[in-house]
Amino acid sequence: MDSAFTVLATPGQLTAHKVYEVLRDHSGGPLEFDRILTKLGDEQIAGSTLAQEQLLEALLRDDRLRSARGYRQRFSMSGRSIRLRPPGNRAELAIEQENEQVKEQLLKQLREVPPEVFEHIVADLFTAMRYEDVKVTRRSKDGGVDVRATLVAGGVMTVPTAIQVKRWSKPVTVKEVRELRGTLRAGTQGIIVTTGKYTKDAPKEAPG
Repeated sequence: MDSAFTVLATPGQLTAHKVYEVLRDHSGGPLEFDRILTKLGDEQIAGSTLAQEQLLEALLRDDRLRSARGYRQRFSMSGRSIRLRPPGNRAELAIEQENEQVKEQLLKQLREVPPEVFEHIVADLFTAMRYEDVKVTRRSKDGGVDVRATLVAGGVMTVPTAIQVKRWSKPVTVKEVRELRGTLRAGTQGIIVTTGKYTKDAPKEAPG
């Protein structure tokens, strides 16, 4: 993923990635919200205003995250339709290449800090991402969860979030994803943040 350290995708990020794939398969769009929801397999709620608003929120959050990481936004929205933004110009591509070099340097530094320092860095990251009540947990006291936070969606819905932090060079596997899921309370979303990568099957296990 496009970051100095990677975050196992949240449901909103997975939705944004699926929308990107749908639009890419349709020459970049535009496509109306209800058609996108239908292609995502949500045909029964495709006409729901709430479902469309949740889709819009997921895409706007994806754009904000990409902007914060120094990447171009992927989506362009007009009325009730969405399309992919065109490829960037030379200046934008040069900036992204420079950002990649900086992030590689940052990743090297992150792998060298003590694990407890990295946990606080991740907590600061989620605070910057507008999560609320972000707290680093007491070590070995919370079932492997290192940071807890609350996602406020649309200003009305709160989602408790359990974050596991892995300052690793090796990849995160399905095993770690399942272990985190096993610690989650009802209604809580789990996120894994790592300085490593993920095996091919690990992200597929996340939505289950």
